[in-house]
Parts: sequence; C-alpha cells; structure tokens
Amino acid sequence: MPRKQLVPSYRRQRMPRGNPDRAFVELGGRRAYLGDYGCESSREAYRRAVGEWMAGNTKPADEGPTIVEMTVAFMDHAESYYQRPGGRRTCEMECFKSATTILNRMYATTSAAAFGPRGLRTVRDAMVKTGWSRGYVNRQANRIRRMFKWAASVEMVPATVFHALQTVDGLRRGRGDARETEPVQPVTDAIVEQTTPHLTPTLAGMVRVHRLIGCRPGEICVMRKCDVDTTGKVWTYAMADHKTAYHGHVRVIHIGPRAQDVLRPFLMRAEPTAFVFAPAESERERREAVHAARTTPMSCGNKPGSIRVRNPKREAGDKWTAQTYGRAIAYACERAGVPHWSPNQLRHTFASEIRKLHGLEAAQVLLGHARADVTQIYAERDHAKAREVAALVG
Repeated sequence: MPRKQLVPSYRRQRMPRGNPDRAFVELGGRRAYLGDYGCESSREAYRRAVGEWMAGNTKPADEGPTIVEMTVAFMDHAESYYQRPGGRRTCEMECFKSATTILNRMYATTSAAAFGPRGLRTVRDAMVKTGWSRGYVNRQANRIRRMFKWAASVEMVPATVFHALQTVDGLRRGRGDARETEPVQPVTDAIVEQTTPHLTPTLAGMVRVHRLIGCRPGEICVMRKCDVDTTGKVWTYAMADHKTAYHGHVRVIHIGPRAQDVLRPFLMRAEPTAFVFAPAESERERREAVHAARTTPMSCGNKPGSIRVRNPKREAGDKWTAQTYGRAIAYACERAGVPHWSPNQLRHTFASEIRKLHGLEAAQVLLGHARADVTQIYAERDHAKAREVAALVG
C-alpha cells in the first residue's frame, strides 16, 4: 500500500525581542517564509504554497536566503563582532536591531538577492515616517548596506546586490521630509547648579566631576577606583575599555585639583574594583531622602521595609549607563523647572571653556580626539574675539 503523503504543517519561528514571530512551512527540505505568524495573509500564503507543492510535489525554486534569514545570520555574527575588549557589547547592536525590525517588517520573505535600491529607498521612507532624524536615517541605511556587504562576503548574496545598494545617495539637508536636529550646545553652569539639588548626592557628585574633566558620558559611568591613579598633583584615569580602543588608541583622562576634591569621598568609600558612582548607592540615598521628608507619624501608615517586593522586576545595577544617567538628569531638570539638558552637553561646555582659555590643541588632548576637526564640533568658537577684531578692522 503506498505511503500517504503528509501535509507540511504551518509552523512558527520565534524572532528576537522586538521583531514579530514569523510563519514558515518546510517544503522539500527548504523553509518557505510566509509572513507574520498567526495573521490571515500568512495562512493564505501557507495554503497556496502547500497546494502548489503537493500538486506537483516539486521542490520550490531555490532563490537563496530570504531577508529574514540573512538578518538572523548577520545578528548571530554581530553578537560576537561588536564587542569591546572586555566582552561588553557595543551600542551598535541595538542600532542594528532597530534597523532590521523595519527591514523585516516590510521585506521578511523577499529573497535577499532580489533586494535592490528601490527596496532600500522604501525602507528609508518608512524610517522617516517613524520620526527618526535625517542623520539617524542615513546611519541606519548604511547599517543595512553593511549587512548586505557581510552577506556578500560569506556568499549568501551576490556581490552585485551590495554594489547596487551603494548607488542610493544619503538624504540631504532641506531636500525631504526627514526631521532635522539642532547641534548639541554647551549647557551653562548656572543651569547645572540649579539641577544638582534635585539629584542624589551620588549623581550630583558624578555631574560635578563630569563637568570638570570633560569625559564622555559613558566614561564617567564606568569609572572604577582601581582605574584612578592618585599619585601626583594631577590624577589620571586610564581606561582599558573605551570608544576608540579598537583603533589602538590609549585613553587617559586627567583629573585636576577641583575634580579631585569632589571625587575623593567617593573613592574612599568604593571597593577597589567597584564602580565609583553606583546606582545602588544613589537609590539608597533617594529612599533616605523620601523617609526624611515623611510627614506621617511612624505609628501610622507603612513601616520602612514593610512593602518591599520579594522578587522585584528591576533592581539598581552596579553601574550607570549613558542612557540611565541621561534619564536621571532629565527627571531632575523637570523637578527643577529648568530647560532640559543632557550629559553630553557637559563635555561641550568643558571643550568650549578649554578652547577659549588654552587653545584648540589643549582641548583636543583633554577630550581624547585623534583629530582637531572633531574637537571643533565640541568646542564652540570664541565669537567675542571675532567681534573685537571686527570692531578694529571692519
């Protein structure tokens, strides 16, 4: 008796967080992707694909990997590639995830070899509609090109696909609907001082040190006691893991007397390998401040610790990130009623001050830039000097 032909089942592939799960069917040993799992269009595609396959019992034409197959393979590669020397993932991974989310939403089941300039323009238009800025849209489009470049290097797609995507020019300022962003400006010391009373002592100290040494937000977040050399008139903070470490650059941050006075108490209480500015300590300070401001008698209401959650969803970590640091400052600005400012503006304030007092080269060295043209983005030009010269010669 001939064996009954089995009907391939409608199956589900779970995707990384943030991406919808995909439906697929195995036909002749090859996966055919159908779209979002559970939706009517993917079920219709399933019925059509299975019907055609069973009618002829033929293997579908091999068009190579689909877009979603290519992006999953690339993200597996990126997990190990985009790492700092200590094994910590870079923020590039999150950027790739957001880029692939839109790409897969529109072209998941399309053959990667069939994706071309028109498709990239369509994805880019969708990015603009999400509200992303022009610069970020261009960077995300470049990340999609890099994915196809990698796919070509491992022979998942023909190299001509990548070369075709390179023909799509970036969005130009004033020539489209993409949102423009304002350049980052320095923040005044007056606004910073109005903000710090609304921060915990740990965060306020972190902001003051950051303002005085002009490092990147991520660099102040990962400062450890063992990384700070306090032998000498000027202390040094040597980082093994930093933004440009993969270029072979050495990053040394110099800490002068004013910053030392602020930093010293935090170094004294920190363990040698612990982060100097700890979120857990900041949270303890916040709770103490809330308790000190309590007006309900202790004989009434909740007792300290009586409503503690046994297994909280989130706990204060061992270090800040640039994102959590920025959010803490944003909350403080709101409470203080001052214009919002971000941690990176402290670096711009520092750069402008150093350039005005000591010149561009000094600002370049203290900021840790390899090229002076990068420093000029951070350090505002001294327009007062220009006005003085114009008054004499104009």
